[in-house]
Parts: sequence; structure tokens; C-alpha cells
Amino acid sequence: MVDEEPTAAREAERPVVRGVVYVLTNTAVPGMVKVGQTGRSVDERIKELEGQTSQPGKFVLERLWESADPVADEALAFAALGKRRVPGKEWFVSNVEDAALVIEETLGRHPALVRARVEDEPKRGERPKKSGAAAYRSH
Repeated sequence: MVDEEPTAAREAERPVVRGVVYVLTNTAVPGMVKVGQTGRSVDERIKELEGQTSQPGKFVLERLWESADPVADEALAFAALGKRRVPGKEWFVSNVEDAALVIEETLGRHPALVRARVEDEPKRGERPKKSGAAAYRSH
């Protein structure tokens, strides 16, 4: 008989996910990232952002961290990114990798979702290797 208690104990220790902290880019805003949080699906949040802003480009989900307290985790990320922040906005002057590293170190955990790098995307005329959810890898 297999002892199931350790698995049950690990499950009990796992924090409840109440939302996510995310890093987005927008094709019309190179050199900047948008950091935010939501208790809903990120797809819903992106549709909301694209509907309420005058951004001509599309938002792309780059990184995502699951969170038991997304509001607090977002505040920690904002504080850690500090001087890179556009005053009064959720936008930061940074590339994805640098912002993600700061957030990862601040939250003390790897992102749950990482968008495939541009180098992983097909070159012009090549067939895509990954599509949809396959374009992302989990940690």
C-alpha cells in the first residue's frame, strides 16, 4: 500500500490561487512592458485593455505568475521595478526578460507561463513549430 499522506500534506501546503500577475507587451509600444494583476482570466483582461485603450497594437502575454494574493504581489513587482515605471501607469521601460527576472526574484518563484522567445518562432516561409497553448511553456 502506498502512503498517500505526503501527497495530501503537499496539497494542503500549496497556496490557493486567487489570481495572477502578468507581463504583457504591445506591438505598438516597443521597449516597454505592462505589468498587472487580475483575478479573472488573462484573456478577458487583455480584451478589456484592448477595448478601453487607444493602443493601436495587440497585447501579448509574455509571463504569468499564479498568486494567492495578486494585489499584494503586483505591488511588490511595482516597487521592485521602481524607477522604470511610467508615473501613474502600469507601464515600465524594460524588456520582457529584465522585468520578468526582477519579478521572479521579488516573488521568489518562477513564472507559471513563459511565452516562447522570438528565436523559437518560425522564420519567414517556415512552417510554425508551435501554435496556441503550445507556444508557451510551463515551469
